[in-house]
Amino acid sequence: MSTDSTMNKYQTYLDKLDAFAKTLSDITDKYSVDSSGKYIYGEMASDAQNGTINSLGLFSGSSVKTLKFNSSSVNDLTQTGLDYLATIQWKNDLNFEGKAQGTASNDSYSLSHFYNSIKIEVSSDNEDVINAKDVQDAIKQSIQTSYDQLTKVDKDDEMLSLITFQAAYTANAKIVTAIDDMLQTLLGMKR
Repeated sequence: MSTDSTMNKYQTYLDKLDAFAKTLSDITDKYSVDSSGKYIYGEMASDAQNGTINSLGLFSGSSVKTLKFNSSSVNDLTQTGLDYLATIQWKNDLNFEGKAQGTASNDSYSLSHFYNSIKIEVSSDNEDVINAKDVQDAIKQSIQTSYDQLTKVDKDDEMLSLITFQAAYTANAKIVTAIDDMLQTLLGMKR
C-alpha cells in the first residue's frame, strides 16, 4: 500500500508500531541490575559495566512484521525475571524512537500510553477521513442535482406533456374525421 499523497499516514502508523515492537522486544530481551538495585532495561543492559546481564528473550524482532513471542522462554522464567517484567508495566520513561533504552529521547511513555496514543491518532484520523468523505459526498450530490436540473429531462413533466399532446392529437384526429365525413356527405349530396 503506497501513495504519493501527503494525506497517506499508513507509513507513519507503521513506523510508530515498528518503534513499539522494537521497544517491546528490547526491554523484554535483556536486563541487568546495578549496584543500587535499579534495573537497566534492554540493550542498554549489555552496554552497562556493572551487574550481570540477564536474558529473557520473550519477544524478538525489530518491526511489527517480524515481532514474535517466544513461548518457550516463558517456561524458563525465574522469580527475578518475573520481578523485572512486573516493573515494565509501571515504567513510564521508555524511549520509542527505535533505539536502545537510555538514549536521549524527546518523549518518554509507558507501553500502554504509547500504544493508546497510536490508537487515538488512528481513530482521530479515521474520523477526519469519514467527515471529509461525507462532505465530499454532499458536494458531489449537490453538483449532480444541479447538473441534472440543467441538462436532464424531468420524467414527470415529459410524461404530462406526452399525455397532453396525445389527447390533443386524438381530438384533432376526431375533428379531421368529422370534417372528412362532412365533406363526403356534401360530395354525396351534389351527385
